[in-house]
Amino acid sequence: MAEENHYNTAEDGKGREGRWILDPLDGTTNYIHRFPIFCISLGLEYQGEMILGAIDVPMLGHLYTAARGLGAFRNDSPIRVSEQKSLSDALVATGFFGEDVEATKAQMGLVHHMLGQTRGLRRPGAAAYDLCMVAEGVFDVFWEKNLSPWDTAAGMVLVEEAGGVVSTYSGDNYHPEKKSIIATNKALQPKVLLEFRQGLPSNYL
Repeated sequence: MAEENHYNTAEDGKGREGRWILDPLDGTTNYIHRFPIFCISLGLEYQGEMILGAIDVPMLGHLYTAARGLGAFRNDSPIRVSEQKSLSDALVATGFFGEDVEATKAQMGLVHHMLGQTRGLRRPGAAAYDLCMVAEGVFDVFWEKNLSPWDTAAGMVLVEEAGGVVSTYSGDNYHPEKKSIIATNKALQPKVLLEFRQGLPSNYL
């Protein structure tokens, strides 16, 4: 499955034990405008589980890798999610892409709500990079909605292997085919889910 070809739904993977999920350029707008945050993202799914992820951030010289049960790394050095326990001290990140008017209104309402609950918010413009930053403990929380599988397939492995937790907005286990994602550490996750229930319409969870 890749962003640049026609293998873009779960149906395409049926009958296969494994599939590679590739985004050859995550952060296209950044790349076009010479903003140096863009990535190449590659994940491997085996029997329905994401087991491997690699994300290259070429302009920074950073290669992030993770394999199920083997940990997460940046350029061969182990990385871990943050130990932040206080949401009011957390640095969070999100993104906006391909959303309709009502979804955008809901996201802006959530951003406004979370700005009042956290230390600050960043929007780098590449979901794969955002997930690397959570895995490395730079961002304490990342969330976004309406992403494609290739945006998150590799990054979710990184976050989980770095000791973090990845879920949907409603707290369900995450898979790249799902349409909402929260990535954070285990201490912050219940607090983030509570704020989402307060800051979002119920039909947006």
